[in-house]
Amino acid sequence: MEECSGLKHVREILDRHTANLSIGEIDWLVTPKSKSIGETLLHISGFEYLIVCAIKLGKSQTFDAALWHDLKPGFAREAGFEAPRNSVPNVYSNLLELVRKDTVDFLRSHGPLVSKEEVQLSALCAMLQASSQTEKGDGSSLESDPYDRLFRAVENSFLDDAGPKSAATFDLISLLNLHETYHRGQITLLRYLYRCQQEALGERMFAPHI
Repeated sequence: MEECSGLKHVREILDRHTANLSIGEIDWLVTPKSKSIGETLLHISGFEYLIVCAIKLGKSQTFDAALWHDLKPGFAREAGFEAPRNSVPNVYSNLLELVRKDTVDFLRSHGPLVSKEEVQLSALCAMLQASSQTEKGDGSSLESDPYDRLFRAVENSFLDDAGPKSAATFDLISLLNLHETYHRGQITLLRYLYRCQQEALGERMFAPHI
């Protein structure tokens, strides 16, 4: 499908920006409450998974609910799930590839234009909550349950990137590319800040004592 070449191009850029990452770089936090590169990568694949599954639900199609277990740490800051830690880079790249394969299969069958009414995010989050049994957050005081917070966060991102509110349909490829490109910029900044910190630590380590 020719349209999928746009998705491939954006993903190739992300792959270049995340090549040769160490576990330390993947897990590093600018502040205790910020996202790591690892969490951001899971967020990219998790958002894509949720949107495509919500569309499938609206079309009364099946989807792999079990995959959510590996993707939900990408929403640790939004929903209070446990953030990812100490995973090798292949874990993130494999999940990105697995989710993308399912997206491309869907696009080949249905095309990129989707009715907004078919995006059943609220129903999907309720199903994932039921299938996950008991979920624990990060121990902070939450004003609502994790899946309600998840729904609100994903819905806000969807409304921001799906085009004019007056439009009845949206382009799934454009939506996913906008979301991924936004977070790729965050990853690029995190890599830069991490390396600046490492350089500063190295300079302090070898600075002469006066």
